[in-house]
Amino acid sequence: MRQNTLALRLAAPFLGMALGLGLVSIASGQGKDKDKDKELGATFLGDAVRCSLTAIELGKLGQQFGTRYEVKAFALRLADEQLRLGEDVRTVATRRGVALPTEPNAHQKKTIEKLKTLKGVDFDKGFADAVADDIGGAASLFEVQASGSQDAELRALASRNLPVLKNELSTAKALHGSPSG
Repeated sequence: MRQNTLALRLAAPFLGMALGLGLVSIASGQGKDKDKDKELGATFLGDAVRCSLTAIELGKLGQQFGTRYEVKAFALRLADEQLRLGEDVRTVATRRGVALPTEPNAHQKKTIEKLKTLKGVDFDKGFADAVADDIGGAASLFEVQASGSQDAELRALASRNLPVLKNELSTAKALHGSPSG
């Protein structure tokens, strides 16, 4: 027993040093995980706001060029809901110090420009398709965050807005499948 106590006393500084090194290694690994989580959160917020900006622009075009009442009414609702969703995303991003994009990405801009060239029933169908693509992508992003994010604030943001996105997606698909559109 006495030998064990002596052995522990002699080994203690080395055990402490080894443990300390192990903790530094673990802590730096956790720091990298936190940095990666922060980066993923910033990416989600950026993608979310781009989808929102695109949907707002699509809503404006739908109000202006839609030929059916259903298209114009949905376009108005879409722009309004996405304005609120975008503000929700901006609030979270501001709190986190995340700089957000101020315009859609190149692919989204191309979709908007293509839609501007369509007229009549072709516009209505193109509008429904463009909204379904944009909102479908946003809904997928929000679904992943709502169900799998380790970040409580992002999970709450996604959970709060996912029902709106799912409803918009359903409406866009219904518009596309309707007899006149």
